[in-house]
Amino acid sequence: MAEQLNPKEIVSFREILLANSIQVDALAQLLIEKGIVTEQEYFTRLNRYRLSIRARQTRKDKHNECSGHYTSDKRRNPGSSEQAGEF
Repeated sequence: MAEQLNPKEIVSFREILLANSIQVDALAQLLIEKGIVTEQEYFTRLNRYRLSIRARQTRKDKHNECSGHYTSDKRRNPGSSEQAGEF
């Protein structure tokens, strides 16, 4: 039988996402402050990563359109609030 979870210990996805975002930001700031990476290097890498994710998603969407599959969140649920979190 599955273990019962304590409702007081359960956190929402939003809380986990926020905590992760704060941790990543703190780590990035620490690396910049210590001179391990520059702010320019950090943002250049971040933007390159965002562009690669977009390109991958675009290729995936085009592939799915050609094969008749509709898996993009925009097509499945056009009013989805999750789209607000896109890069």
